[in-house]
Amino acid sequence: MPLTGAVPKSLVDVGDGRTLLDCQMGALAECGLRRVRFVLGYRSDQIEKELRRYRDFQFEIVYNPFFRVADNLVSAWLGLRSMRGHVLLINGDNLFFSREIVETLVGSTGEVTMAIRRKEDYDSDDMKVVTRNGFVVDVGKNIDPEAADAESMGIISFRGGGLNSMWDSLDSMVRSEENLKLFYLAALRRLIKDGRPVHASECTAHSCDEIDHIEDLAGVRSMRGTA
Repeated sequence: MPLTGAVPKSLVDVGDGRTLLDCQMGALAECGLRRVRFVLGYRSDQIEKELRRYRDFQFEIVYNPFFRVADNLVSAWLGLRSMRGHVLLINGDNLFFSREIVETLVGSTGEVTMAIRRKEDYDSDDMKVVTRNGFVVDVGKNIDPEAADAESMGIISFRGGGLNSMWDSLDSMVRSEENLKLFYLAALRRLIKDGRPVHASECTAHSCDEIDHIEDLAGVRSMRGTA
């Protein structure tokens, strides 16, 4: 807010006349990815209208009628339903400055691979990550910032047994009302605790960012040379 009072975050101008959606579609196209499933809720009609511009993609729209009362755990549950093969789960507020992060995850061989970024310090709003020997051993916003050594960048690769396990974890969790307000990474955290290896893929500081607040958007616009 206040920008998202009129448009969904995906359609906010991040600079140079481009939206978050533009940047995501550009990175996917550069990596040869053309099949995209969108889970939409808030002002979904605007996004569906905008998607008509991307004629080289095959889109599937999944509407989430629970977006006002649930967090993205439900969105991930709906989005991964019946998916097969190699899947990238991408948050709608990820901003790609280059195709690097997508390309790296497309080439990953791990059954679950999370894109992470390291910073000097972390705050309460970061989706904090603890890594060990190239693997994610914990993830969550409630992790002590002093214990964190990275943050999740909101893009994860799933394939094979990793995809099946993630779906099973989500499907189990949505059956309890108390879980509906959780982030989908709570389901991944369960898998980690159960021994599922989650590979960590580091991205450079300027390959990807996440826009959570108006201050984040101002910083991105400044970096892109747009007032």
